[in-house]
Amino acid sequence: MFIRTHQSASSRLYSNFSLYFRSAARLSQKTYQGVAFLLACWISTCSVLPAQQQAKQDSAEDKHPPKLILQIVVDQLREDMLSRMAPRFGKGGFRYLMDEGVWYVSATHPHANTETAVGHTVLATGAYPSRNGIIGNKWLDPKTGKVQDCVNNLDYFLVGTQKTSAAPLQILTTTFSDQMALATNGKSHIFAVSEKDRAAIPLAGHNGKAFWFNTDNGQFNTSTYYYSAYPAWVSDWNNKKDADAWQNKEWVPLDKPTTYLYYGTGPFAKNMGPYGDAFPHHFGTLGGDGTFYTKLTISYVGNRLTADFAKALIENEQLGSHEGTDYLGISFSSTDIVDHNFSPDSMEGEDVLLRLDQTLACLFSYIDKTVGLKNTLIVLAGDHGSADVPEYLETLHIPTGRLDTTIDDLVTAVNQVLLDKYQVPNLLFPSHQPLPYLYLDHDLIQKNHLDLVEVQRTAADAVMSKKGIYLALPATSTQTNNSNGDAQLLERIQRMHNPARAGDLYVVQLPQWQLGRPPASGEGNLPGAGVDHGSPWEYDTSVPVIFAGARLKHSVISRPISTVDVAVTLSGKLGIGYPSGSAGTVLPEIVPAAMACQDMADEEHCK
Repeated sequence: MFIRTHQSASSRLYSNFSLYFRSAARLSQKTYQGVAFLLACWISTCSVLPAQQQAKQDSAEDKHPPKLILQIVVDQLREDMLSRMAPRFGKGGFRYLMDEGVWYVSATHPHANTETAVGHTVLATGAYPSRNGIIGNKWLDPKTGKVQDCVNNLDYFLVGTQKTSAAPLQILTTTFSDQMALATNGKSHIFAVSEKDRAAIPLAGHNGKAFWFNTDNGQFNTSTYYYSAYPAWVSDWNNKKDADAWQNKEWVPLDKPTTYLYYGTGPFAKNMGPYGDAFPHHFGTLGGDGTFYTKLTISYVGNRLTADFAKALIENEQLGSHEGTDYLGISFSSTDIVDHNFSPDSMEGEDVLLRLDQTLACLFSYIDKTVGLKNTLIVLAGDHGSADVPEYLETLHIPTGRLDTTIDDLVTAVNQVLLDKYQVPNLLFPSHQPLPYLYLDHDLIQKNHLDLVEVQRTAADAVMSKKGIYLALPATSTQTNNSNGDAQLLERIQRMHNPARAGDLYVVQLPQWQLGRPPASGEGNLPGAGVDHGSPWEYDTSVPVIFAGARLKHSVISRPISTVDVAVTLSGKLGIGYPSGSAGTVLPEIVPAAMACQDMADEEHCK
């Protein structure tokens, strides 16, 4: 409006001067032309300068680093879920991101094992699992056959207890937040919060502070890797016992039941006991069956508690008020926990997203009042997608199924095949094997002078004979094209292969199939998973990626991108080093090419 008004006034001025000079008989034609030329130049300058000044001001604001980076990960969020639910979202939450941010609608995870720790670490490091070392939530030590957790560490304890806890030491590369610390000599304020330790810890990196929800006590705890004692504000928050206020309450649908897409479908939940397999769900009391706090996480309440703790963290750690840029990672886990138990094809799966939308709206409103959304760069992504439950797919006549055996029984069956051929028992470690990997005992193979490649292929053939298996790929074949002729699938599996941690076989189920069978009646405790993710198929790899705030201009981008692009884009935005193992490309809609590629030698990130 300012430029248009100025141009209009200039036009009127030009007209008045022109009339004056045209009527002045004592001015020669040459003189008139000269004055008219000078006048046109002056008017042009008057018209253009405000636009140039405004452009310079906008450019200066764009180059000014944000006061806060807010990295949000929604656990088990498939891209199409946002589009499907969009008409039912309110203002200020997901719609703020979708309507005002830069929304990448064709983002995928580039790796095969789509589990929580894997996705979070890829988003944090910009590195493939083969590089960052987090190849699963758990894996076996190939030398000992013992289960290794992605974050558990015997050298650290929950603060104030003697219970062993967690640390980020399994992550082999730097994260984006680590790069922030390196760029500021450790002065950056870096925090992460989640219901899960394996979600908070990758976001916080090696230098930040991580907190996670403890279903034993209803508090947000941390480990002695981060603190020797809790900050006073954390103790104060925990002492309020906000989680306890949900005793004797229940989870009911936010909207009228008939407005839900999956109204009248299912239920597909298994073994939920007094909590109920369908709405309403009763939280019970602390003195009940001992699962009160767990039930809160199998509802929208877990996400709400996470956001409330995050707001307290922002206030007490004064995030966004320091000289440089601060970082807060928040992972919302209840979407994942609900979908595991009730499936994404349920009213509960819908409702937890509707409730998260409200939680995000409140969080963004709080940040706008304290830091300012224009001073905050937000990026939201899913750590993995979501698989439809087979029992629902069967109602639509879509090919599906479940592996008709437990994982332990599968290992026993394969070991029997190997025993019959090589006369050596337990060539596969008999301990619980964390699919999609299966691990052979290399010491036993060497001791009996067996050929490792041959044993791998024999084991793979035995696994492939099972119904529901698409591929069992020997580790020695990950460097070849032996993947059913599927180059994309092979590439995704190769990106999982860390030589020191990967198994001897990588197992892939048929599309729409589940590797695990549902628990039998009365088997297992809360939470009991009725559906799982983890496959390399589209529904598990497709996730939303949305950047918003920090004066970004709205756009919807259909160009395919990878989740490894997120960390390097954040680094590019701050003008700091890329994470050490990163493989992504800086997204030009977020960071102009001139800023992202000042060092043109860095071709990997500046394509």
